Amino acid sequence: MKEEELAVVTMNADHAGDDTAGRGTMVIRIWSEANADQPFRCRLTFGRAGTGQPREALAASHEQILETVRKWLEDFPE
Repeated sequence: MKEEELAVVTMNADHAGDDTAGRGTMVIRIWSEANADQPFRCRLTFGRAGTGQPREALAASHEQILETVRKWLEDFPE
């Protein structure tokens, strides 16, 4: 990503007193299984701050990864 493409992210003033509002984390781990018919593998671990245990999803294609990320992001206001 080029420096001019970076955006400054700030917390909405409506949630300034709430440390967890609009916060979440997603970790995407990708690997390859050598002898599998479809060697591409992915584990997504994600959650929102203050909601308890993180959730997990497994994917075997780029499309599945993108769909999981898209659904997770829809829980967050723009």
